[in-house]
Amino acid sequence: AVRLRPADPGALIGRANARVLQERAEEAVADARAGVAADPAPTPRTLYTAARVHAQAGRWFTLKRGDLVRTRECVAAAADLLRPAVSGTPAADRSHFWRE
Repeated sequence: AVRLRPADPGALIGRANARVLQERAEEAVADARAGVAADPAPTPRTLYTAARVHAQAGRWFTLKRGDLVRTRECVAAAADLLRPAVSGTPAADRSHFWRE
């Protein structure tokens, strides 16, 4: 999808998710950042997925590289992305949002 639409936020976030699962953490984080930046009004789901990519990449940096500085950066980015994901979800919908 990214080859067909290189600036598509959904495609970039999807590729970020796939890359983090492949343990390609640097590329995953770059795609997650690009996906959020390319979306003029990212949805809570987009922000949540980007946050999840950052959190998983942070874990990889700790376990595979022992790079605690990079881990902290990823965890901080995940928290920064989660805040608007939560605040952008109506309170009545939040429990459903987290179970999806």
